[in-house]
Formats: sequence, C-alpha cells, structure tokens
Amino acid sequence: VGMSEFEENIRQCVTLILGTKPGERQMLPEFGCRIHELMFSPNTAATATQIQHYVEIALASWEPRIEVTN
Repeated sequence: VGMSEFEENIRQCVTLILGTKPGERQMLPEFGCRIHELMFSPNTAATATQIQHYVEIALASWEPRIEVTN
C-alpha cells in the first residue's frame, strides 16, 4: 500500500471532500460538500456563487492545511 505525502496528500484530500455528499459517510454524516445538490441547476452567476460558497465552507471545515483564496 502506498501512502501519499505533502501536496499530493492535500490534493487527494480535497478531491475526497469535494466528491463526498454530506450524509454519505455513516460515522461522519456532516463530512463532504453540498455541490452535488446543484448538479442540475441552471448555469447562472447565482449558481456559481452558491458553488463557491459550498466549496469554501467544506474545505474550511475539513481541510485545515489549506487556505481558500479564490
């Protein structure tokens, strides 16, 4: 089994957070990002703003090693 380190580990963790729906993990029901709720939303500025908000909240909550700047 190989283990990731440094930037690669952070990249993998971010991918995991963004790819997990809240409620999907039984022992961590709040883990994940709500972007999946917007899958079929119209492609508007409001939707993009909502996506940005969901991503910022999820990463701030679950990945303390990074700072979301943009």
